[in-house]
Amino acid sequence: MSKTSKNILKTIVFFTSIFIINGCMPKNSDGTYTSTYSYHPYNKNPPSNNHHRPQSNRPPTIIDEQPWIQSNATSSKAKNILNFAIAQMGKRYKWAATGPDMFDCSGFTIFVYKKNGISLPRTAQAQSEVGERIDYQGLKEGDLIFFRSPRSSKISHTGIYLGKNQFIHASSAKKKVIRSRLDTGYYRENFQWGKRFFK
Repeated sequence: MSKTSKNILKTIVFFTSIFIINGCMPKNSDGTYTSTYSYHPYNKNPPSNNHHRPQSNRPPTIIDEQPWIQSNATSSKAKNILNFAIAQMGKRYKWAATGPDMFDCSGFTIFVYKKNGISLPRTAQAQSEVGERIDYQGLKEGDLIFFRSPRSSKISHTGIYLGKNQFIHASSAKKKVIRSRLDTGYYRENFQWGKRFFK
């Protein structure tokens, strides 16, 4: 073998060894290497067996994706209201705004309920005067909840009950749509009642 041929062979062996050591060999479509390179340290992911797992026919919802809510809603209307309300989280608070990108508290509830075929009066006070009145222990997901001003008995704020002592609302203090706890602090002290607008 000529010197040139030996040099070419050495070069090929050298680069091949680098490819193997550094994991530069091409992967299969499932992310593994061919069986020739199955010992390779990068070849750690065996083919998935997901196709053997039973698949749910129920499409995922926004509720399913929230680690902080475990929905027990039995009404499809309630689930739709919660999903649509949660989809608005983070949007800006603005007094007198009714959406779609900014809300005040009653503008938020109007927007969410209207999307689900329910018409509400414009203000929190007016909303609190219609619908079926519900006490704290009777609240269900999708109910509107109302709060008084600390300085008077007048209704000054509203939100949508999520269940598990949580609710979603357009907060003037946080300047956006957020979720809050209902069972402690300011909101528990100033809670008045809930209202139900669907079965």
